[in-house]
Amino acid sequence: PITKITPQQKQQAQILYSQYLEQIFPNSKVKEIVYHGTDKEFDSFKNPSEVGSKNRMIAFADDIEYAKIAGARRTPLKKVISALVNINKLYPVDKLEAMELDSGYRDEVLNELKKEGVDGFAFESDDDLAIKNFNEILVFEPEQIHILGSKQDIEGFKEFVDKRREIDLLNEKVTKETKPV
Repeated sequence: PITKITPQQKQQAQILYSQYLEQIFPNSKVKEIVYHGTDKEFDSFKNPSEVGSKNRMIAFADDIEYAKIAGARRTPLKKVISALVNINKLYPVDKLEAMELDSGYRDEVLNELKKEGVDGFAFESDDDLAIKNFNEILVFEPEQIHILGSKQDIEGFKEFVDKRREIDLLNEKVTKETKPV
């Protein structure tokens, strides 16, 4: 038999998932979900150099519609990946500087910024294809990315829920044991 989920159960699951997401990259300067349009099917990111890209970083947008447009520019878009990114030292740049750093044109500057602990860039874009302005976010390493809905994400959420259940059961037991008769 198929179990029907009540609106209350759905809301509880959404709250739990939000709590789970908050603990993934708790110190990241970028708190919102970001998007990456792609023509590839994959469950984890690789370093751009490992997949033959000329870029040095992995790009995301905080606007899903722009991610669809940008991803489809190169080749037919297969999907938009929703993710969280871990950037602890965000370096604001303008669009031209970001493009120069990402293309390798200014590797010495990029290497110096990395030495200073910078692990991501952000800039406001006014791309002529975009309906509105949006932020573009660039990260250096695949380890800075958590893909929502991935196998890793689903397993992590299951573990989070199991731990919460254990804590709730322990709290319940302690409450019963300390409750006056």
